[in-house]
Amino acid sequence: MEPVHVKEEVCEVELVRIKEEEPDLEPDLKPVHVKEEVFEVELVRIKEEEPEESDEEEPSQETAGLQGSVSDHSKYTSNCLICSDCGKSFSRLGSFKRHQQIHVGVKPHLCTECGKGFSRLGNLKSHEQVHTGVKPYTCTDCSKSYSELRYLKRHQLSHKGVKPHPCYECGKRFSQLGVLRKHQRIHTGEKPYNCTECGKSFNQFGTLKSHQRIHTGEKPYACSECGKSFNELGTLKNHQRIHTGEKPYQCTECEKSFIQLGHLRTHQRLHTGEKPYQCNECGKTFNALGHFKTHQWTHTEEKPFHCTQCDKGFYHLGSLKIHLRTHTGEKPYHCTECDASFGRTYLLRKHEQIHAEEKTCPQK
Repeated sequence: MEPVHVKEEVCEVELVRIKEEEPDLEPDLKPVHVKEEVFEVELVRIKEEEPEESDEEEPSQETAGLQGSVSDHSKYTSNCLICSDCGKSFSRLGSFKRHQQIHVGVKPHLCTECGKGFSRLGNLKSHEQVHTGVKPYTCTDCSKSYSELRYLKRHQLSHKGVKPHPCYECGKRFSQLGVLRKHQRIHTGEKPYNCTECGKSFNQFGTLKSHQRIHTGEKPYACSECGKSFNELGTLKNHQRIHTGEKPYQCTECEKSFIQLGHLRTHQRLHTGEKPYQCNECGKTFNALGHFKTHQWTHTEEKPFHCTQCDKGFYHLGSLKIHLRTHTGEKPYHCTECDASFGRTYLLRKHEQIHAEEKTCPQK
């Protein structure tokens, strides 16, 4: 019987026609079955003096060692690697190995600025732009810039008005499916991200990260104008508008402008009369969450803000700051008509009325 060469990993059976003029081949050869799997049989002409070598290449060292290196997380089929953890398939070993790092938590690429690790070099390079401030991708409609192309493409949907993902609870629509899923947690009450320090839960991972900086004291976002640092990028951007004077959020009722969107929404409740925050102790309602929280301290008699000089307590941080001026002698409010200065705004306004009366009623 002549030698038979079997091709690996091919599930199609090819029957070979035996011609009469080829006496070297045995006419009784049939398809070979190995371990209940049917493989293609290739009949090879054998020379009398030496067998002909097969055209099949020997497995490369990379492929030969594949089973030992990735067998725990994959199945190897013809020209395809399948991750046994998530079912994702890959045609290249390198791509598969990079993908495996997600499951095993390997992050070999470290940022030299902050030490944060990444599983892919490309992700590290994108992250490094946070430190350098480089934003090479610019929107042609509004000139807003982004550090990554995907963020630019996501932003451009806002100009097109494309919002293909609706919330079936409230009807609100979103341009991104991920944002819709985050929004839906408002309705379901799901808070999958837990702080290991205090046990507090959050519905977004980014919110958890910002919260954790309260425990670590980390404030990575610094103002280039005054050096003040913040634990959130959004808080820094709002602060920078103090220096630029920008107030992008305008009330449609009275045209008053605000630095932050939250301030505008609170202000609009003055026009609508809405007071969504109600005290469970006395039933009093408030249009701003900050006012509501401050009010609750009156029932508990808690005064969380204490003076370091005399230990006096206050309900409001602003009240504490004003009180501290009695110790420091600071008078930050200056009269534009004279050299007088004051520690409280109402004292400055009262003083300014004197100048106003002098102008309207000149002395005879």
